[in-house]
Amino acid sequence: MRRPLGALACLGSLAALSIPATAYAATGSLNTCRVEAATPYVTPDGKIQVSAERLDCDDTTLVRMRLNRAQAGPDRILKSASTRGDKVRITMTASCSPGVYYTLVTDYRGHVAKSEAARLTCSPTPTASPTAPSDSRPGSPEEEEVVRLTNIERQKGGCAPLIHDSKLHKAAQGHSADMASKNYFNHTSQDGRTMTDRIKATGFGPMSAWAENIAMGQRTPAEVVKGWMNSSGHRANIMNCAYTHIGAGMATSGRGPYWTQDFAKGPRTSPTPTASPTATPTASPTSKPTATPTSGQGSSDQEEVVRLTNIERQKGGCGPLKSDPQLQSAAQGHSADMAAKNYFSHTSQDGRTMTDRIKASGFSPMSAWAENIAYGYRTPAEVLKGWMNSSGHRANIMNCAYTHIGVGVAPSSRGPYWTQDFAKH
Repeated sequence: MRRPLGALACLGSLAALSIPATAYAATGSLNTCRVEAATPYVTPDGKIQVSAERLDCDDTTLVRMRLNRAQAGPDRILKSASTRGDKVRITMTASCSPGVYYTLVTDYRGHVAKSEAARLTCSPTPTASPTAPSDSRPGSPEEEEVVRLTNIERQKGGCAPLIHDSKLHKAAQGHSADMASKNYFNHTSQDGRTMTDRIKATGFGPMSAWAENIAMGQRTPAEVVKGWMNSSGHRANIMNCAYTHIGAGMATSGRGPYWTQDFAKGPRTSPTPTASPTATPTASPTSKPTATPTSGQGSSDQEEVVRLTNIERQKGGCGPLKSDPQLQSAAQGHSADMAAKNYFSHTSQDGRTMTDRIKASGFSPMSAWAENIAYGYRTPAEVLKGWMNSSGHRANIMNCAYTHIGVGVAPSSRGPYWTQDFAKH
């Protein structure tokens, strides 16, 4: 049986939400020393191009970037480059053969970043100019241009183009119009409807995966897609190869345009998804990481979730998360509330969000934060495997920026409810 999962994360005057993923955080909070790795893509002349940056740093050090190819056993390093400086950018190209590639960068000051993995076919990215939408297309010219630019970015990462679906367009356009007319900016409508409620109300279903990006103030389709692609949470939704359909909505206001993207997974032969569950890959056991989390803060199940999470992070080159009592209080409280009141959502039934719960716990300051939820999984190993097999949840677990974690688990007649709250001090 496939069990429910939910993921939430946050970033600025943009916001991203999905089942499995939501993102939210202030853009000004990113002004700390860090490294970033761009997803590999194929250039017009058929080469793989990768780049990485060291940003907002004052000290000089060596920065090294590697292009890796995923394969059975240890991944292969195809090419590497390095330079020395405080704020640097590295770009390199390599010969292309079809496969899955990712970029890894480190600055030897403890900052490490890993890009999204991209399946490359070695076909150059097209440079065609936008085409005028036909009468059969559901959106306005601006909305259709958002879809076109989104599909160009997906092709760079080896993902198939999304189909602009009339029902998803209705959900997205309706939410943009509602935010514009009522002067708010949130994934939850002011009447309490969630992204899931809005999509289901259009008749698009059944759904096996769905997500939403929103933004406000960007003047053009190019600006808003660039903004989303420069934010890890929003980019994860756009570059999720599992999604097959999209709805784009734009509404004008005195504060500037409101933009919404609604994504969903469904068969390409029909606008209404009827997707069957996919097989779950098996994983061989791995050894414990050499760096273990700090002293336990919770129950044995909670600490086992932290331990298994840190094993996965070590595989991707991320530092271990510290188990924090305040984040644990937020996570445990949400698991207990969902179990007691028989619901499953990132938004509590009294309207509190993940952000509200973490702030109420006293955890501060924080510059980035995220949440994963699940229910029905019997053990820590089962729930970690479920999250790692979902791109949105995996993106939260494998985000090297996070430094602390809190885990909650609460029993119920439907099975345990699990919560992970992540944050960066």
